[in-house]
Amino acid sequence: MPYGFDRTRPRETAIPFSMLEGLVDNVSARRRLLLIDSCVSGDRDEGTRLGIETSAAGTEMRARTIKLRSKQAAGNASPRLPREYMLNRDRLIFQNGTRGSGVIALSSSRWNELSYERDTWGNGAFTAEIVRALGNPATDTNGDQRVTFDELVRAVRSGVTARTGGLQHPTVRADNLDAGIWFPVLPTP
Repeated sequence: MPYGFDRTRPRETAIPFSMLEGLVDNVSARRRLLLIDSCVSGDRDEGTRLGIETSAAGTEMRARTIKLRSKQAAGNASPRLPREYMLNRDRLIFQNGTRGSGVIALSSSRWNELSYERDTWGNGAFTAEIVRALGNPATDTNGDQRVTFDELVRAVRSGVTARTGGLQHPTVRADNLDAGIWFPVLPTP
């Protein structure tokens, strides 16, 4: 769901999965980085427990979530999203069976985690850590004046996990690990 999602108007304000697939499929670049700052955005990890951890109570962190009604709870006041807007974990946005897509995706959370934000961060934990990591020369651990994707991932994973007290863990999904994506080290002001 995008930031401006309106639960009373899901068809007009949600993003259908097919739109995301089209955005990725219709880019001819061989190196594509997709950053997803959203709850339950990562792949399912068989090593994690079922259920979404919601124990951020007592902190200033919050997650923007919606409750979707099921067919059994049709009288519920929550909206019922059309099927094309529902999360379908079996669809592989990153892979086309006939060719590699070249997409590397860095997601803000595991498949069963919320993504947290806080007013003092000015963003969600994930976005705040990307901004922090790209603005910190120490992220370039090998000193080559480039922040490689691996260096960025290490910094963002540790930063998000620390920032959220272990409630959120960014994940990577890639079909082109050798894409060579990097960012310039930003000068310090």
